[in-house]
Amino acid sequence: MTRKTFVAIPAALLLAAALYFYGGHTAPPTQHALVSLTPQNLSTIEGAFNEASSDVRLLVLVSPT
Repeated sequence: MTRKTFVAIPAALLLAAALYFYGGHTAPPTQHALVSLTPQNLSTIEGAFNEASSDVRLLVLVSPT
């Protein structure tokens, strides 16, 4: 590897980490707000998912582990 690679890779990782932690965690204005999945709101999310059967639906589950 060259010296540029040794500098570019950590710089890119540092930039990605900064954007992840400080870039904000909000949805765009045209999108519904982000929701945390809990046992209490599971039926609400299921109902909204089923109501949109004619649209493209995407359910993303992200785990920190």
